[in-house]
Amino acid sequence: MKEDGSKIVGVVAWDYQIARIVDRAGVDLVSVGDTVGVNLWGH
Repeated sequence: MKEDGSKIVGVVAWDYQIARIVDRAGVDLVSVGDTVGVNLWGH
């Protein structure tokens, strides 16, 4: 994609459910992290 000059879209998802939605939307790069769960809910 870089060689073609295309834009690469990346998203950080909080959990599995959001990651599935983002993946179905056709985003190029999905990073899944639980930082919100750790910091907000103490898990």
